[in-house]
Amino acid sequence: MARYEQGLPDLQKATSLSGNSPLYLAQVGVAYAPAGRKTQAFRIIKQLQKLSREQYVSPYGLVQIYTALNDNEQTFKWLKTACDDHAVWMSSNGDQPLCHARHFFAVGGS
Repeated sequence: MARYEQGLPDLQKATSLSGNSPLYLAQVGVAYAPAGRKTQAFRIIKQLQKLSREQYVSPYGLVQIYTALNDNEQTFKWLKTACDDHAVWMSSNGDQPLCHARHFFAVGGS
């Protein structure tokens, strides 16, 4: 948990320097969850959803945040959206735990 807390200031600075890019903003949300700051993670989700009405926001960022929050239902909902959207990073994430979880459930794991 402490490592996520240590990295948050750098992620927040990167987000600010990027002009609040949804890509960086999502990573802040991902770091909030394991740091025990779930309220802030949900706030980032709402911010990304609001931002998506004005510009493109990859649903994959929401997948990552919900995965970090251990919310399987929302993770798979947004994973389907990300796949349907051909979201960036979907084709290059075969070595990430999220893909292994997706495969596990796809083959009937529980």
